[in-house]
Amino acid sequence: MKIVSVIAVAAACGIVAGAQSDAPAEPPPAVDRSEQEEPSVDELIARLGDESYAEREKASEALWHRGEGVLESLRRALLSDDPEVVFRARELSDKIDLGILPDSPPMVIELVNSFGEVADRNKSTVLFQLRRMGAYRPMLKLFQREPDPAVRAELRRVIDDVAVIAARRQVVEGRRDTALEYLEMAPADAEGLAAWAAFHAACGTAPAELRRVRKMKGRVGALHRMALKRALGDIPGAREEAEAAGERQIAAALSLLLGDPLPRLCLLYTSDAAD
Repeated sequence: MKIVSVIAVAAACGIVAGAQSDAPAEPPPAVDRSEQEEPSVDELIARLGDESYAEREKASEALWHRGEGVLESLRRALLSDDPEVVFRARELSDKIDLGILPDSPPMVIELVNSFGEVADRNKSTVLFQLRRMGAYRPMLKLFQREPDPAVRAELRRVIDDVAVIAARRQVVEGRRDTALEYLEMAPADAEGLAAWAAFHAACGTAPAELRRVRKMKGRVGALHRMALKRALGDIPGAREEAEAAGERQIAAALSLLLGDPLPRLCLLYTSDAAD
């Protein structure tokens, strides 16, 4: 095997007996790099403002096909002085962020586009149809973008476990980063953050994540810390964060685990009194 390998290498280098020739070697054919090498993302973004409409369209299409990897560059392009670049960058980043890509089914694109136009009472129907089609990213993104708290409360029931379902599929396919991205798109409430925190605990990244969210303020910060501390088994710490977040039911349940039934009994008593 070694002799064969040496001969093969020697032949490739032109040093095997008989491989050399007195004739001068012909120069390699010229390579047209403009046809071989794909333009960089920055080059494509610059072409979004090209004088030629056809070139602008080609650049937009090429960026769209590259998907999520160009999102950060497109967001930076929103600061451009060229209004055409800004317009196209915003349009592209919006589509890609929503999960609308060249291979997206036309029905998914139609549903996503209709979400902002239908009456509030019909938005849950749109999300339900997207769910049936497995379009989880558009669902979660549309929920995140909904500004009306009352509508979000209604939509919450449709997307209840979508982030977990989507993340589970990504884990099975070995895409851990994408799984985490889905979990981070879940509603930032006690229920939505539970799976996110459990994922970090399973990956061994919960302590580092807890340090990261330590400076988060208000109820949202307390909810993140509560979820992580529960996942790490820090029940006293989780109870303290639950109280800070105003989650009385969870705080009472955690107190019960610590051997103090009084908060739970008080909640039951006040609930009965209210009835």
